[in-house]
Amino acid sequence: MAKRVRKRRSIKLPEPEFLPAIDKWAKKWKPEFVRHVFYLSLLGANDVQISQALGVQRSVIDSWKRKKPEFLEAMNKGKLMADAKVSHSLYLAAIGYSHPDKVVLSNRVRKYNDKGVCIHEHTEPLIVDTVKNYPPNVTAAVKWLQARQPQQWGNKLEIKGKVDHTHKLDLSQFSEEELEVIKKLGIQSRNPNVEDADYEDFE
Repeated sequence: MAKRVRKRRSIKLPEPEFLPAIDKWAKKWKPEFVRHVFYLSLLGANDVQISQALGVQRSVIDSWKRKKPEFLEAMNKGKLMADAKVSHSLYLAAIGYSHPDKVVLSNRVRKYNDKGVCIHEHTEPLIVDTVKNYPPNVTAAVKWLQARQPQQWGNKLEIKGKVDHTHKLDLSQFSEEELEVIKKLGIQSRNPNVEDADYEDFE
């Protein structure tokens, strides 16, 4: 009697928790995604975070980058602008900068009567225009120089050239017994830097 073969049912795994529910409409291209990806890239979002924000998979983002040149251009422009703003802030921190600021102080107000007696007292905010100064930051200056001039300010030290050391062993001062011991120890075979000596000259 033939045995019945049970068909295995494929198990559909749930979507990961960090991905929103992906509907059919989310996979379709929308023109407003160009503006969205620009601001997301400007905020420093990577491709995975952009795919989560737009509700699509990472492969869809890669497909849009290949098939939609305006999408890729907006993404690159946002990343470039974000990098430019950070670089400008790092440069200002390296050299020091100033900017106008406002300081809120407490101003005490008193009211007096005809006899010079204080009859009322209260405090009110007083806004004063000032300039705030930031001194140069050494860490920011080093980071800037390491990025712009890595040869002079980089952390890596490169040594170019060839170093050749040749050690010669002078056996003229050894006795015959000492030469015989050296020969038995096999110094020549173990140390490639020691030139082979002609023991016949010392016999």
